[in-house]
Amino acid sequence: MDSPFRLALVINCCMVLLLSLTGCAEKHLPPYEPHKKESYTVRGHNYTFAIYNGDHRLLTHPVEDLLAELKWRKAVNKPLISDIYLISHGWDYTLPLAIANYHNYLERIDQFIRDKKPPSTFQPYFIFVTWTSTTRPTTNMVKAILPFGMDSAAEPFTNLIDKVPLHFLSAWKQSLNASQNALGPHYPNDYLGVDWKENAYGYFNTGLIRDADAIMGEDVPVSALLYRLIKQKQIPPDAPVQAGKDCQMPDPLDPGDDVCVSMAKTRLHLVGHSYGAKLVTIAGMEAIRRWMLESIAAHPEQFLAGCGKNGSAPDERLKSLAICDLTGHRKPFEELEVAFEGLDKPPLLKAWYEQTAETPIDSLVLFNPAFHPGELSYPVDIVHFAPTQTLRFIPRKAIVYSASDYANGALFSLREAILNSQITQMGNQASKKLDQFYFQNDNRWLKLPTYLLQWAIGPLDLAYSLAYTQVGQAFYSLINLPWDFWHHVQTGTLGGLYESPSVSGFGWQSIAKGMANTVDFFLPTNMLYRNESGQGLFRLNKPGLGKTGLNHLAAGRWIGANLWGLEDYYSSRKPFGNPACSNDNGCRKMLADLNGLQRPPFAPNIGPYTFSRFSAEPFVADMDSDFGPSEILWQREKFYSFDAGQVYDTRLSLTGSHSDLRKPERPDKKVCMEEFYDCKEPGKRDATFNFVLNFTKTHFERKFCELNPQEIQEFGVNCRSR
Repeated sequence: MDSPFRLALVINCCMVLLLSLTGCAEKHLPPYEPHKKESYTVRGHNYTFAIYNGDHRLLTHPVEDLLAELKWRKAVNKPLISDIYLISHGWDYTLPLAIANYHNYLERIDQFIRDKKPPSTFQPYFIFVTWTSTTRPTTNMVKAILPFGMDSAAEPFTNLIDKVPLHFLSAWKQSLNASQNALGPHYPNDYLGVDWKENAYGYFNTGLIRDADAIMGEDVPVSALLYRLIKQKQIPPDAPVQAGKDCQMPDPLDPGDDVCVSMAKTRLHLVGHSYGAKLVTIAGMEAIRRWMLESIAAHPEQFLAGCGKNGSAPDERLKSLAICDLTGHRKPFEELEVAFEGLDKPPLLKAWYEQTAETPIDSLVLFNPAFHPGELSYPVDIVHFAPTQTLRFIPRKAIVYSASDYANGALFSLREAILNSQITQMGNQASKKLDQFYFQNDNRWLKLPTYLLQWAIGPLDLAYSLAYTQVGQAFYSLINLPWDFWHHVQTGTLGGLYESPSVSGFGWQSIAKGMANTVDFFLPTNMLYRNESGQGLFRLNKPGLGKTGLNHLAAGRWIGANLWGLEDYYSSRKPFGNPACSNDNGCRKMLADLNGLQRPPFAPNIGPYTFSRFSAEPFVADMDSDFGPSEILWQREKFYSFDAGQVYDTRLSLTGSHSDLRKPERPDKKVCMEEFYDCKEPGKRDATFNFVLNFTKTHFERKFCELNPQEIQEFGVNCRSR
């Protein structure tokens, strides 16, 4: 009787051994145990979570965690925080998965600080934004009901249901959720003027966390968190003396001692992936918009001409500025004016841009961003939209994209063909306005339950969005097809087989190439390996920026209608502001030469070779030689795009290279070695971490001059002067 049991035991042991060996063989990195080793982040608690629930409400206290850490460091005479990284994941993350993935990156940070020994002045702190961006209803239901291991046995089948049909159905709503977490469930103008000292968390008297069936959490969107950090950065170092406080031993738990820690020299960096890139971008824009409006309102005699009355109360001035076209606010779709009337520079916004040297947010790094530029024109009330020029107050801006990012290609375009994100964002924000009436205590006139109104209005919004989307698709097809055809005839190379006709000069060879390009436009070959601008007839109307960057989205097209508010980065030959050249002859010469450049000077597109080398390792030795103050002001004029195809080159997955950066995948070694003999081979996570560190903490243009001077000089960077 015991022989079957012995056989089963032997089989089980063999299976365990086989799985163990397989697991070890698949590991690319040695195991790291931060709780048993010297750890900067885990043991030092130099990180916190901003956890949002399904109602876009904050469940944790990340700013308080940060300030407590700062005050503790001051009390024990430790180095203060030098850099704050606010990071958001994208679509397809449950709460446990998001937290586990963030800890994977924490291990890399620990190893970097322990092994690479960066300068002691580099003291980073991390705020991880966590939001439920997917649903697993079938798996969760089975786990909640079936006992005795039957839930685990059924998991392969329930995961298949959850991760395929239900997963794709949730895609368009998660884009809306990203903007809701960024801006809050109400219009951004509803949050203006809120005093954080009086209402530390929670607007509209909904600050308490409640459980059971009531809404949990506090109404503090990510933009409010960033605004709070910007205000903390504005506290001058001598503020404790002015306040009459003794800050030798500040109490980490006392809010009154917050003034004891100045963040004037602390840098703030935003990093996001996929929909998380949309989240941090819009949240950063809104935090800067509020900072800008309050700054202008504080100088009415200088800035308020044409926007309200100079003698009005501060709150009234702020409301007037928040809807004024002179500060860049527009009615729906007025961003398209740049396509018809040229670049518009709002005079009040531009005046503040030129006169302030402040950089409230230092960096914006977007990996595989899953949004179209039109989505950055977000509504601030029912009829007004935010200015996209607020992005210019961020000196370092980068899009990391890949031609094989299919999630931002066909999948993104399919979603846009059904429900356009821009218009659904407008309708969704308007419907959420009803929640405000429900939660306000002075609700006297709205006697009808809110949910009944939403059931009546919601289908109308959905029908309008569907109709608008179809009209918009027809419009974009009509205007893009002729431009795409002519661009393909001029610049096509049949997948790199020959130089483009525009390069080789006019003659019979150019005519032959043009004819071949005409055929290739209708029947393009090798589509999986081409950038979006070379897809011919199959070029998408509205791909996500994660597949194109700025350049491949706009190349050969009517720029204003495709780049919306980002159009001036691509087409302008003059700076938005007045860069401080003083006695710098090289700077003056560069300004004079901008009009002669063949490439868009303020939208540099960095190729895969340079990206591969730049993200191969952290440049610790270059962290001390960063941009100077005047160079930082000049960097505000630029928006970089990085082609990561050589590192993020997965083509077998349905989503391609998107793959949410969780897996430690390697680049294609064969391609790498054939093209560049000294090509590095970092994993995707390592390349991601290295890029963030190098882009935010080094003089990256100087490094580009070392790696590939010809490429960077095409965009007006003078490598000889560096």
